[in-house]
Amino acid sequence: MKKSLSLVVALAMVFSLLVPAMAFAATAAEQAAGAKLKELGVLKGNEQGDLMLDKELTRQEMIVLLSRLFGEEDQAKNHPNTHGWPDVANPDFDGYISWGKEKGLTKGVEDGSVFGYDQALTVEQLLQFLLRALGYTDVAWDDVASTAVELGLIAAGTDVKAVAKRGTMAVVTLTTLDTNVNGENVTLGAKLGLPGFEEQGEVAIKSFAAVGAKKLAVTFNAAVNTEKAEISVKRGNSTVTISKVNWDASKTVANLELPSRLIEGEYTVTVKGVAEEDLTATAAVENERVTSIQILNDVAPIARNTDGTDNANKVTVNYVVKNQYGEDVSSTYVPTPTISNGSLESNSNGLLVINRATPYMVNEVVVVTLVYATPTYTTSDSKSLTVGLSAKASEVTIEQLYNEDANAVLTADTSASDVEKFKLILDVKDQYGNTITDLNVLRNDLIVTVGGTHVISVKGYNPTAMTATIELVEINGVKKPAISLANAQQKGTATINVVAKYTGKSSNISVVVEEGLTYDQVILGSPAGVVAADEDVLIPVTVTDTKGNTITDVKKLNEAKDAVNAQNNKKISITISNGAASEFVLQDGQTYLKFHAAAQGYVTVSSFTENFKSSYVTFEVKAEAVPRVIVGLKSDLAKLVYEGDQIKLNKDNILVEDNYGRVMPASQLEKALSNSTTSGHGDYGIQYVVTTTADDPITVTGQVYEPSEEIYINGVANKKGTKTITLQLIDETITTGSNVVNGSQFTVEFRNVIYSEIASIAIEDISTMYQSTNSFYNKEVKVVGTTKDGQKVSIPASAYNLLLPSTLTKSADNKKIGLAVGQTIVPSDKDEATVSITAVLVNAGLTATKEFTVSKVAPAPATVEFLNGNDVITELEIDVASAGTTVIDLSDFKIRIKDQYGVTNTDGAWTLPTPYVTFSDAAKGTGSADPVISARNGYDDASITVVEGNTFNVTVKYGDASATLKVTTK
Repeated sequence: MKKSLSLVVALAMVFSLLVPAMAFAATAAEQAAGAKLKELGVLKGNEQGDLMLDKELTRQEMIVLLSRLFGEEDQAKNHPNTHGWPDVANPDFDGYISWGKEKGLTKGVEDGSVFGYDQALTVEQLLQFLLRALGYTDVAWDDVASTAVELGLIAAGTDVKAVAKRGTMAVVTLTTLDTNVNGENVTLGAKLGLPGFEEQGEVAIKSFAAVGAKKLAVTFNAAVNTEKAEISVKRGNSTVTISKVNWDASKTVANLELPSRLIEGEYTVTVKGVAEEDLTATAAVENERVTSIQILNDVAPIARNTDGTDNANKVTVNYVVKNQYGEDVSSTYVPTPTISNGSLESNSNGLLVINRATPYMVNEVVVVTLVYATPTYTTSDSKSLTVGLSAKASEVTIEQLYNEDANAVLTADTSASDVEKFKLILDVKDQYGNTITDLNVLRNDLIVTVGGTHVISVKGYNPTAMTATIELVEINGVKKPAISLANAQQKGTATINVVAKYTGKSSNISVVVEEGLTYDQVILGSPAGVVAADEDVLIPVTVTDTKGNTITDVKKLNEAKDAVNAQNNKKISITISNGAASEFVLQDGQTYLKFHAAAQGYVTVSSFTENFKSSYVTFEVKAEAVPRVIVGLKSDLAKLVYEGDQIKLNKDNILVEDNYGRVMPASQLEKALSNSTTSGHGDYGIQYVVTTTADDPITVTGQVYEPSEEIYINGVANKKGTKTITLQLIDETITTGSNVVNGSQFTVEFRNVIYSEIASIAIEDISTMYQSTNSFYNKEVKVVGTTKDGQKVSIPASAYNLLLPSTLTKSADNKKIGLAVGQTIVPSDKDEATVSITAVLVNAGLTATKEFTVSKVAPAPATVEFLNGNDVITELEIDVASAGTTVIDLSDFKIRIKDQYGVTNTDGAWTLPTPYVTFSDAAKGTGSADPVISARNGYDDASITVVEGNTFNVTVKYGDASATLKVTTK
């Protein structure tokens, strides 16, 4: 689409316009948008030509503007009066409003009994008009703002309750014209045939390039249906993980955020779903490099102690390091300093601290040289600096109210942990113009006040001392000081003011808290199928608010359960007659109430809401399920075994139905095999029955009477053929006569494959290997054969030989390969290289070659997992009853951290970064005391003091990897 200059200017500035409070004076963006709409014949001014962009609009005036936008003003003006709304006082508007109603653009206000004549048009109403023009006719009123944000019509945080000015209308309307019509790959402007919005041909990729150390950008020739677009990236043969896809307002640029830095190589992007054929493009990407170092001014201020007092034995120097994309990488690429007058104390995040034994005097000179050197390039800066007075906060600006989730909405019932995700991002400068990120300086030099704490406050707010908790938040790789919001209590507006106390300069922001949900009804359904004792129960539920909207956000529902509203009524109360604890869960798009049915009998579940509406359901919990029949094996279990190899049958791949005709999950089958009896086995077991002869191609061994036991299907060398095996259940509670469960048998045929039946072999893909002789970084090799009749069979390591380059070595059992001692594979100027191996099927003489990647990029945290024993968990119960009050910190949890190569830090012997530990969503149970989170929350030594009956979440973050655990104390 070829846009006019005014359109480009308007779109470029739209997000700077639509900040939480709409501007009252016409901005340059509004003027450009107004001029474009005037050119299109939509917006007309007064007799003097003034477009009156700072004036308010009424609802009927917006209908007139829409008729011009659609090119149907004459039809609208002369339309018969059919609207039927009694409040339309001026007959001149009857035709326009009747036309708008017939078009589906307006349905009136409130219950639809009146049009809303002469009412000032709010931004929210403006958006609803425009969404309908785009074909989004069924968007609920409460979803108008979020839908508009999602489509890029407005920015997140826009005050949609404000009255719309004509200038606001112009900017949003112009953006709407450049947005695809619902379900169509054409913009509204093109569909209406407006000049400058000509319809494009098929969507194509215009460009693909690296735009940041962790960012790729795909630019299209036309707007894309972002809901249908599926984007994937590969570097060579390796799939690149995409953390997030951010589309620009015009839907023509997809910015791809990656979890790790780009490394040199050719990247290929594939986009599905936006054209008849998949779109692809390639980009040559280079390694990140330092392109500039800049010492930021000519003064080295005297340093300050943590209490704010001067320390004349130290001075500080601010600098910035940038990469080829212009990004601040001071915290990643730390230059080496040379200092003429003093010694280096610390050097991080763009700040040098220099010390010496004797005090520095103002106007002394310190020469500092910073050098960042690699084998291929060197970057430096040097300055003679004059010692100056200590740096103090001189100017402060609240840059924005930030949330990593751009679509997050702040309401009166937003959870405490989610409220804290809203952060006031600060830009604080000292008298020398340096940006201050030293938390000690910020905490000493800034005053924080909150007007409207009954609405919302900030984290750590002390109204007497006028202080708050200030933290560093990383945004796009740059750490910025921030103050988190806290304690959202009710609908309203609070004003937060931050003052530099030494200069009195300040900045403030009005934070709007929207009205929270009012839970009207929880409708309980009946569980599907049989419910048996000692099983989890899923009750289908439908939860609605007072506006009839269905609430499916289970996080909100669980927070509302047993929480109270402003009238001290429980928002949602759930009672289960057997006393079980419950939670809302979402499975396959359906919301359920989940709880555990411990025993047989009738159970009643009832709900009660803050609107005093109730629902209940009663159902029977039947006797505990027991195994009754073996019905098959999992589909991914191989039925072919190579001579000399074996297949293992166990609780995880044998499918068993219970006495109610349901396939038992492995966990339930494990219980049936684990119930202790005097025999030492479980109540049930699995046997095999097979007839044997001397010429059998397959033998069978083993048993399954315990969860850890297995039955082995063994291939016999040089004997091809098949063997039929019968599996059956054993009931060990039967001590006399046969204990075989009648009718439980299942028969299956296995085939033994010998080398002469193999037509070809292949080595399965090998993930990236770290260039290290540590055996934990060795890679397993798996070889698969294809028989002459097209069947797949796993080839055991004993049947093939691995041919390796001298840089690699193999384990004694032939199953793993690793870096040979004293060898390197990756060149000094590269981060990775490729290497290939060959497998030879000895008897058949067949070969297969596989190429894989070796990297020398240092291990770093990629995944964090909470464990209970060796099992990964997301929930944990901690017994604190005997201790009364218990302090819990990071040491109380078992955590496993893996690097990008899948190796834990203890195995790989790589150094962990300092963890960030955050406790959130802390709540007390009935009759218990409140849990207390320490003031060090967010640091590695954070803790929480709890008693029996408390709940909380703990999040631990190492580098870019994190995990969250829900904890209940008992």
